[in-house]
Amino acid sequence: MGALPRLTMLERLKNQGTVYLLEKTRCPLCGDVHTAPVPEGIGDDKYDESVTAMVGILKYGNGMPFKRLETLQKQLGAPLPASTQFELLDDAAGQLGPVHQELMRQAAQGEVATFDDTRAQIIDEAERPADQDEDRVGIKTTGSPETSSRF
Repeated sequence: MGALPRLTMLERLKNQGTVYLLEKTRCPLCGDVHTAPVPEGIGDDKYDESVTAMVGILKYGNGMPFKRLETLQKQLGAPLPASTQFELLDDAAGQLGPVHQELMRQAAQGEVATFDDTRAQIIDEAERPADQDEDRVGIKTTGSPETSSRF
């Protein structure tokens, strides 16, 4: 028998993996091996689209590192290596290109664009240390929120 594993992620991070056992038979005359067809609606991919979506949300929406998600998946009994997570998102990135371009277009039309991913709120300006470079004026950031009167 051949096995076609298929992993899906449902709401509330409930993992559900199904292994479809496909019967194989060998022709006694020619020796060819024939495998039963995959059930309708299942597809040939090992990972359901919801897996890629959830990994993307956890990684880029919630900041969960691939390694941490790998550990979580292993604890839940459905291993998902960090390298596989990256490959899933890398493959899906091409499909998200138009969405990214539209978000960038809309952000460019906004009134205020700021960059700040600090967790601490800066209340008062601190004195600059005497040995600090005068050209240093900010903090490295990874976010780019935008505001617009349209929304």
